[in-house]
Amino acid sequence: DEEPAIVLSSHKVRQVRQDYNELVFEIDYEVRPGVSEYHYLRCQTDDDMEK
Repeated sequence: DEEPAIVLSSHKVRQVRQDYNELVFEIDYEVRPGVSEYHYLRCQTDDDMEK
């Protein structure tokens, strides 16, 4: 089985936050001037955070 892949479009990434306690990445990116979106990626293990 292949691991699921997440592909983000080539928008301007404004900030990436890592929370190792919650195993979460939060990505803030600008889809067009003045409009931001957030993606939350939850990992299952500490090792996933390092990939």
